[in-house]
Amino acid sequence: MRLRPFTGRAHCRKGCELDTERIAIAGGPKTGKTTLADLLAGTGGEAKHTDDLMSLGWSESSEAVSKWFDDPECQVMEGVSIVRALRKWLKSNPDGKPVDRVIYLSEPFEALSERQEAMAKGCGTIWSEIELQLAEREVVIGIPPKVSQNLPIRGEKRRGEEKRRE
Repeated sequence: MRLRPFTGRAHCRKGCELDTERIAIAGGPKTGKTTLADLLAGTGGEAKHTDDLMSLGWSESSEAVSKWFDDPECQVMEGVSIVRALRKWLKSNPDGKPVDRVIYLSEPFEALSERQEAMAKGCGTIWSEIELQLAEREVVIGIPPKVSQNLPIRGEKRRGEEKRRE
């Protein structure tokens, strides 16, 4: 199946607020975080991936990622440890917001291992703890309709896997 046409932030410039937002994409393994981050970064820059910090432990990784929220140059960031980093940032900063928008993805595109299922469950638990705090700080939660209507839907191939059928 073909992907719907979407070219990242360049696509959004036609009336989409994502062009200027700082976005964190969180969720369990295999939910499309990296694919979405790379699409949203598009021609406007490069997404930061928490997987790049896998050599650090969980605590050290989420601490390092929490510093990304203070870097105005960091526009799109994604990964499983985003929720832990958001929780740390919220605890350390009684006011303000870490990013403009958080997109939480919970449905995996493929079967998960036991370890991945445990990671997804942990993400969900932390997300349920911080979602209201983020909303109270006026962080937008979710994908805008102009973007979601152009993303692959379940059953379609993910980026890099598309094959044209003619």
